[in-house]
Amino acid sequence: MVRVDVAGWSNGKPNRVVYQLIDPRDMKSGFTAMQRTVGFTMSIGARLILEGPTLRHGLVSPVEIPPALLQSKLAQYNIEIIRKKMSLGKAIGRTEL
Repeated sequence: MVRVDVAGWSNGKPNRVVYQLIDPRDMKSGFTAMQRTVGFTMSIGARLILEGPTLRHGLVSPVEIPPALLQSKLAQYNIEIIRKKMSLGKAIGRTEL
């Protein structure tokens, strides 16, 4: 499981965004969740650098890969990243974040 939970301000309002990936072991292939989420992501990145016009060649930072593109490629391996955005409802001080 990977979970990124971020709270902050968006358009002057307090918001929270949560990204979550839960991937159990694949009993059919024998791959563990770690092998699937790390290995498949790395191989997708390498293929995008080698084959796709999307990224430049050479040293490429993972943040340069468009998230929607990576998510669509991971979905081919039944790995889903769920994004949930919610309002925090009440005003909070910026120092509380």
